[in-house]
Amino acid sequence: MSSWWKNRKVRAAALVFLIGAGIHFASAQTSGPANTSKTTSVASEEARLRKFLDKNGGYRDEFGGYYDSTANTYTDEKGGILDNWEGYTYKDGSYKSKLGDYWDAPTATFKLANREVVPSKGTSSADAIHVLRGAVEEAGKFDKNFIRKAMLGQIGKEHPLPPPAQVVTQADYARLATYFDNNGGYKDNEGGYYNPKTGTYTDKEGGIVDNWQGYTYTDGSYKAATGDYWDAPTKTFKLANGEIMKSADTSNKDAINVLRQTAEENGKYYKDGIKTAMLARIKMEHPNAPAKP
Repeated sequence: MSSWWKNRKVRAAALVFLIGAGIHFASAQTSGPANTSKTTSVASEEARLRKFLDKNGGYRDEFGGYYDSTANTYTDEKGGILDNWEGYTYKDGSYKSKLGDYWDAPTATFKLANREVVPSKGTSSADAIHVLRGAVEEAGKFDKNFIRKAMLGQIGKEHPLPPPAQVVTQADYARLATYFDNNGGYKDNEGGYYNPKTGTYTDKEGGIVDNWQGYTYTDGSYKAATGDYWDAPTKTFKLANGEIMKSADTSNKDAINVLRQTAEENGKYYKDGIKTAMLARIKMEHPNAPAKP
């Protein structure tokens, strides 16, 4: 390689990737005295997130991109590849580094952040990328765990912990229960109806929310909490990963059961979800009212 690389002054560029490292794990890397409870909490959360990895230890996100924990890369839905140097390799072999330097593969030219343009006809894309990554390392910007943290962060975003249960005291519950109807349900101010016995909430349009956080439309279609969709009129599964599957012999009931099972496997099922939502709704609509006589 030419000596220009070692002698040049590197200036950081404002290249911002849309893949963020998981903030849940930042506390484990800060200096100072160890916080045992915090470290234990981080380890516990990481263990929970790892349950969503595939058999190869990778993860496909809701955008269709794939985190490869073995290769330490993230391949997006366009075929571009992000690495631990936070550099991005385009499908044509070009490369954008974290520092803002760019290798233009079709023209075999380095286009640097300081606006210097250096043709390099005898350089392969592999060698050019190696050089740009080396500069990132020299600048102290290499993070060997970047892809792993980004992967866990994305999993945490797509599979969050369930929200904390609504705090309802025994006295509160006794007051709220006086607003239940004879079937133990509740019609809210918007015309929707909570039925804790069936674990459903029917809105004023006739759509139904369930304990899997899914929504059944009036035509029988179903949108799952995972983003998967059953199109009842066309008998088609339209999955969150972009896959489309015709299933002419599948009933709406069976399709919904399949999508609910997937949601349950992904931690989206809360057996008291509708009941908890109902109590919260009553409390919101009747915050200070005494129990009905």
